[in-house]
Amino acid sequence: MKKRIAVALFAALLGVAAALPYGFGLQTEQAYTEFLDDLQQRGEWQVSERSYRRGWLESQATSVLQSRERPLRLMLNHHVGHGPFPLDGFVERVKSFAPVSGVVASRARVSYGEGADTVTLAEPLEVESVVDLRGNVFSQLQLAAATLDPAEGVRVSWEPLRGSVRWNAASGAVVGRYRAPAVAVETPYARVSTGPLSTYFRTGPTDASTELNLEVDDVDVQPLQSGAEAIAARRLDFVSTTSEAQGELALQIEARVDSLGVGAARYGPGTLVVQLDGLDAGALGAARDSGAMQAEAGAAAPALALMRAITGGQPRLQANIDLLTDAGRIEGSGDVSLGDPKVGVLNPIALLAAITVKASASFPATIARAVLERSVRDELSGLRAEGKLPQMTPEQESEVVAAAVAERLRSLVQSNKLVAAAEDRYSVAASLQGGAFSLNGEPATLSFFD
Repeated sequence: MKKRIAVALFAALLGVAAALPYGFGLQTEQAYTEFLDDLQQRGEWQVSERSYRRGWLESQATSVLQSRERPLRLMLNHHVGHGPFPLDGFVERVKSFAPVSGVVASRARVSYGEGADTVTLAEPLEVESVVDLRGNVFSQLQLAAATLDPAEGVRVSWEPLRGSVRWNAASGAVVGRYRAPAVAVETPYARVSTGPLSTYFRTGPTDASTELNLEVDDVDVQPLQSGAEAIAARRLDFVSTTSEAQGELALQIEARVDSLGVGAARYGPGTLVVQLDGLDAGALGAARDSGAMQAEAGAAAPALALMRAITGGQPRLQANIDLLTDAGRIEGSGDVSLGDPKVGVLNPIALLAAITVKASASFPATIARAVLERSVRDELSGLRAEGKLPQMTPEQESEVVAAAVAERLRSLVQSNKLVAAAEDRYSVAASLQGGAFSLNGEPATLSFFD
């Protein structure tokens, strides 16, 4: 009797064990479908093709993703191992008792461009994903080093890229990290190379809540044409965040650089912060999610969608810059706001009357002199080319330039286009309100050089 019971229990256990992979395969297929649906609903990617062939222990799936914003196409093939202990890594998972819903090995063929100009990577993007028991997906990505010639005279190459992406099934939030040791771009005009760069991004349940962080150790630009100056930047950091509250979208962008060299000049550290508040999230989202805007305005659709998002709310744009130079610190700020939220998007006169703009800047006198000196020397070069400039020694030309710079600075200050500040600095402040322009507190025309 006991033997029969034991045999029955063993048979029941075998049946459960045999049924489990199929049940977990159903759960993995559901997570796969929900992930693609969520990806498409975000608006950036269109899932043009999908298929899923479910087996007992393993399944095969395919999907084709097309970017809505650029000619980028991913053709993916997936091999799905069913949980709770997929055949791939079975022993290790059993030993550590780490059951999962499924394990997915994906290979993506990446192509960019349209028609005859399409470029396809020789090596596929490889992705290893684990779907846990709650349906969350954690993926590790690797893209082999490659060199591409996407256009005539243009070459792009990079070292192996690695990264990870985590998708939360309950909230729809996505968190990703990528890192590439080096990237190089060569054009007929310049060679651009970067040191290690890393990217972090996070999106909420909708694209209205996002964060993007890009860090680059160094960027070098070597011009290939005479007269251009080399550029070298060290430790670049770019942070962008968006958030939505009560139907209004806010965007903040912050860019920082430790040091920046342009030819012999040196700058840094420096910071640029841009804050945009009050965009109509509903208008912007509706324009992005439907094809009506494209049919209505064609190539002008993105600009028109943005204008409707701007005029649908009470937007305000603020910007601040702080940059240290060899000559001293440059500081600047700007503030743009739209007073009447009901102004029509296609009424430029009413739109101009509703806009308020305020901007100010403060900079060392040496920078003002350097800008004016370059302008004077360019004028002298033009006169020399036309044969209208008498012969001068370098010392005489320097004296002429210095005198012209001093005279122009005096003229700018006397005409209230520059304000002489303390510590050998100049400042300028401008505003536009109700269609009226003022410069340094006095009515003025929009032409700085009148």
